Amino acid sequence: MSTHDDRPDATTPIITGEPWPEPAEPDTTQPNTTQPDTSEPDTLEPTGPSWPTMTLGLVCLAVAVAVLVLQLVDLSVDWQLAGPLALAGIGALVAVVGALGLVLGRRR
Repeated sequence: MSTHDDRPDATTPIITGEPWPEPAEPDTTQPNTTQPDTSEPDTLEPTGPSWPTMTLGLVCLAVAVAVLVLQLVDLSVDWQLAGPLALAGIGALVAVVGALGLVLGRRR
């Protein structure tokens, strides 16, 4: 343990009443590097709606309409047939979207 302690003790005043020093003048010999970069970006940001978001919204809207129709109209659905067909339709839709993504992704 050190016997030399630079910390002020309880009797040393923290505020001395001396004025703050004046701020230093900025160095004008060096170029100003704080200016923002105004050059054009390399890539353009996309504008307009996001297609995945719009697709998800349309799917949710279609599900909501289907649920409302099934609830409001006296319609019985054979779920043993409709369930597997719905899953097959969703799988086919995913396959088509994936194929489009592969084809369009290679063009760019």
